[in-house]
Amino acid sequence: METGESWKGWKVVQVIGRGSFGTVYEIERDMLGMTEKAALKHITIPRDDGETEELLGDGYDMASISQRYDKYLKDIVREYALMASLKGSANIVICDDVEYSPRKGKPGWEIFIRMELLTPILRVMDQYGRPEDAVRMGTDLCRALELCGRKHIVHRDIKPQNIFVSPQEQYKLGDFGVAKVADHTTAGTRVGTFRYMAPEVYYGRPYGASADIYSLGMVLYWVLNRRRGPFAPLPPEVPTARQEEDAQARRLRGEPLPPPADGSEELKRIVLRACAYAPEDRYRDAGEMLADLQALPDAEPAVSAPAYGDETVEVEETVVQPSPSPMAAETVYMDMDPGPGTGMAAAETVLEEKAPPAPAPAPTPQPVSPQPVSQPASVPRPQPVPQPAPKKKKRGRVALVLAGVAVVLLAAALRVAFTLRGSVQLDMQPSTTISAGSFHTAAVRADGTVAAAGYNGAGQCDVSDWTDIVAVSVGSFRTVGLRSDGKVVAAGSNAYGQCDVGNWRKIVAVSAGTKHTVGLRKNGTVVAVGYNGVGQCDVSGWADIVAVSAGWNHTVGLRKDGTVVAAGSNAYGQCDVSSWRDIAAVSAGGYHTVGLRSDGTVVAVGYNGAGQCDVDSWTGIVAVSAGDFHTVGLRSDGTVVAVGENDDGQCDVSGWRNIVAVSAGTKHTVGLRSDGTVVAVGENAYGKCDVGGWRDIRLPEDEG
Repeated sequence: METGESWKGWKVVQVIGRGSFGTVYEIERDMLGMTEKAALKHITIPRDDGETEELLGDGYDMASISQRYDKYLKDIVREYALMASLKGSANIVICDDVEYSPRKGKPGWEIFIRMELLTPILRVMDQYGRPEDAVRMGTDLCRALELCGRKHIVHRDIKPQNIFVSPQEQYKLGDFGVAKVADHTTAGTRVGTFRYMAPEVYYGRPYGASADIYSLGMVLYWVLNRRRGPFAPLPPEVPTARQEEDAQARRLRGEPLPPPADGSEELKRIVLRACAYAPEDRYRDAGEMLADLQALPDAEPAVSAPAYGDETVEVEETVVQPSPSPMAAETVYMDMDPGPGTGMAAAETVLEEKAPPAPAPAPTPQPVSPQPVSQPASVPRPQPVPQPAPKKKKRGRVALVLAGVAVVLLAAALRVAFTLRGSVQLDMQPSTTISAGSFHTAAVRADGTVAAAGYNGAGQCDVSDWTDIVAVSVGSFRTVGLRSDGKVVAAGSNAYGQCDVGNWRKIVAVSAGTKHTVGLRKNGTVVAVGYNGVGQCDVSGWADIVAVSAGWNHTVGLRKDGTVVAAGSNAYGQCDVSSWRDIAAVSAGGYHTVGLRSDGTVVAVGYNGAGQCDVDSWTGIVAVSAGDFHTVGLRSDGTVVAVGENDDGQCDVSGWRNIVAVSAGTKHTVGLRSDGTVVAVGENAYGKCDVGGWRDIRLPEDEG
C-alpha cells in the first residue's frame, strides 16, 4: 500500500513496521473535523508467488495448495476472534476490524487487521526504566493476565516487544498470535521467545498459566536489571556470545537467580517468586501477584482510562506462531504443537530473527520418576498409550562378534562397508527401527506394526493401525513411518504441515525433526515438509544423498562419496560439516551434529555446553545418535557409550550388552537388543521408557 492510499475510508499515513511476512501502517480518517488514528496490519497469503511454485514442485496440485492457504486464513481469523474476545480491558491491545479477500487470479488471500495505535515500550524504555515503572508495568499486565485467566487463555509470548504504552501511561499486552486456550496446552510446546520462556515450555513439558507468570517476571527482571537477563554482565559491559549462552544455560538448568540490580528488596522478592524455576513455587495466578505488587509502599494507583481511546502509536506485535503459515516468524526456535493464531513480524522481529538463537542449555535437572512431570492442576494429565500385546514370531538374529574387531553388526542397517582404511563405499541407508523423541518412543515390530509408549496429547502414538512399516522416526509430538512400498505415514501434530507426507513416493529413509520432516528418495534426492523459517527444508537441490537426519532447526544429508551437506540454523556451528570426509553415518541433534567415520571414529560440531560433542576418543563405533543434549554411540561389540547431559540418567548405558541399534531422545535413550527386546534409561515422563515388555522388535537386518 502506498502513502495516501485509502482503505475502507481510512488513509495510509506511513509504514510503521515491516517484517518478513507483512507490513504495519499508520492510518487515519476524518471524523467531523477530528482525526482518528489506527494501525493496519496487512498480510498476504502466500507472502510471494515463489511459495506456490515451491509447493507445485513438491507435488501439490492447485486444489490442495488452495486448501492449505484457506487453513492459514482460518488461523489468522481465529487470532482476530481471540483478541476481540478480550475487548473491555484497558491493558490489552484492542483489535477492531478484520477484512479478507481472495487474491485476484492467484491462490491465496489478502488480509487487513485494524488495531489501536500505541507506542512500543522498547522505543521509550529510557523514560520507563525505573523501579516504579516496573511496578506499574507489572500491575497493568497482571490485570491483563487476570482477564486471560478468566477466559482460559495462555498468552505464551510475553516479552518487551509485545508490551505497549498509551498516552495515559497504561501498559498494554499485545500479540496473541501464539496464545491458545489452556484446555489445549496439555501437549507441551516450545512456543514463545527464548530469553523470557518458562523452563517447562522450553523443555516441551505440559504447562498452564504459570508460564505467563514466569515470562512476566522475566520482563520485570529485565527492567530492574538494566535491560539484562539473569547472570549477564551489567552495562556498560557488553556481553559476549559465550556469556549470553552461559547465562541462558544456567537459567534453564534451574540455578537460583541472583536478585536484579535495582528495586526494593520486596519488589525483588516478588520478581524472583514470579521467576521461580518450578511452577508450584510461583504465584498461583495473576491476581495473587497483583495483590503483592499493589501492597508495595511505592505502588501507584492504577490510571483509569476507557478501554478504547485515541492512543498514539503501535508498531504491533512481534509474533511467533504455532500455525503452519508461511508467515511464521522464527523468533522462537522450537515449536511443534498445533495451536490457533497467526501473526506478522514487525520490524523488531526481523532483528530478533537474524540474531543467533539463545543458547541451547542442558536439560532440566529433575529426579527420575515413573510419573508424568508436574503440571498445573487445571491442565488434565495425559495417560500413557496402551500397547497391544506383542506377537510372537520366529525370526533371524544378528550375529554379534564380541571378541573385539569391527564386525558387520549394523551393515544391513547402515548399508556401509567399514573399511578401517581407505574411502567409504555407501549405498542407501534405511531409517532405524526404533526411535526416541521428547515424550514418546516408537519401534517397528517384526510383523510391520508399530509399538509406541509415552505422551499422546497430539495423537503421536496413534499408530496401532499402521501395517507394513519398515522404519520409524519420532519427532516432537509426532511419529513418521516408512512403508515397504516407499510411501510414508505420519501421526501427531501437524501445526506446520510436518505431517503432510501422504503424497511422498519412492522413499527409502525418513527423519522427523522438531517441526519439519525429511524424506530420502530412492534416486538420492531429498524432500522436506514443515516449518522452514531458517531454511531447514531447503534441500531440493541435494543429490546423491544416502542418509538424512533432521534436528531441531537443521537438516543434514550424507552424500554417496562420504561428504556431508547441511541446511538450516547454524547458530552454534551445527552445520559446519563441509570439511568432513569419509563419513558413513550422520545424526542431527538439538544444536549439534555427529558424524561417524568409516574407520569407526566419530566427529561432532555445534553447541557443546553439556559435553555432547566430546566424542573424539571414541573408536570401534558402528552407529551414532544425537539427542537434544547428549550423544550415544554403539560399539561393534554390542556395547554402548554416551556423553553429554546426564541429569536424568540418559547416559547410563555402560551396562548394556548385545545392542544392535540406539536412539537418543530429549532426556532418554533407548537401545534394541539382538533378541528383539528393548531397554531404556533416563526420564520416564508419561511412560516413554516403559518398553520393557516390548518383544519381537524388527532388527536392522530385517529392514526392507
